[in-house]
Amino acid sequence: MIIKKSFLVLAAALVLTGIFSSTTEAYKQADVNKLLKTKVCPKGDLSYANLKDVNLQGANLKSANLKGANLQGANLKGANLKGANLSGANFKGATLKDAIMPDGTKHK
Repeated sequence: MIIKKSFLVLAAALVLTGIFSSTTEAYKQADVNKLLKTKVCPKGDLSYANLKDVNLQGANLKSANLKGANLQGANLKGANLKGANLSGANFKGATLKDAIMPDGTKHK
């Protein structure tokens, strides 16, 4: 009987831990700081970062993780995004003229 109660308590704890734990990926603050200061962050983890209206003209974001990032209104003119993960990123109103896209093509 005690073993059954212990098992039930353990099972309930595991379920609640799963419910309340966050599985959302998050950016590395050091990578965001580096990007904002130098405009250079190849292979950086910028996933889900809020980069709304940021001037990233000419930035090196080669192979960066921008999954789910908010780049609404950002200036990415001439930025290098080759190999970058852009899935779910918000580019509404962003400037991408002459940016190198993940597949290596230049945006017009």
